[in-house]
Amino acid sequence: MRTCGSCGASNSDDSKFCETCGMPMPETAAPETAAPEAAAPAAAPAASDYQQQSQAPKSDYYEDPKTHTGKAISGNAYGIQQRNIAVCIILSFVTCGIYLLYWYYKMSEEFRQLTGDESLPDGVMTILLGLVTCNIYLIYWHYKMGQASDKLKGDPNGNSGVLFMLLMLFGLGIVSMALEQNAINQAVA
Repeated sequence: MRTCGSCGASNSDDSKFCETCGMPMPETAAPETAAPEAAAPAAAPAASDYQQQSQAPKSDYYEDPKTHTGKAISGNAYGIQQRNIAVCIILSFVTCGIYLLYWYYKMSEEFRQLTGDESLPDGVMTILLGLVTCNIYLIYWHYKMGQASDKLKGDPNGNSGVLFMLLMLFGLGIVSMALEQNAINQAVA
């Protein structure tokens, strides 16, 4: 048995890396000369090896799980990245609206995740209902996302839903999208 110099865990003689922490094992193993009588008490240290392994330090790549009220270690809440609004608008025009479908999908999922409101429309249903109804459903979608953005801002009695719905009715849905994305960006900042 070889002992890891990093965490102290026992590994088999042919191990190149520690089975517990993943650190490289030294090239030469320390010779063990044990008497045949000492083989019987060897079972007792196995429990201490187990205890030692469970108390081994976390490796560098481990990240604590995110909570629904906190922010992730990497600096973004819930694993949601901030999006550059100008780039999203340009991509929506350049791709003739294909990126806009992706943007609708992502925003639906992110608002659901940030608010914890499962009654909000999910991304797939938003895309399908938008296509089937020739974008009439998206008027209602903007209303719901306006309510969700008010909830994120801490203003449950706000009227962003009405504003976003009116913007969509008057052909300014892209402005509504930009305002909704801004609410998400502020929530994960």
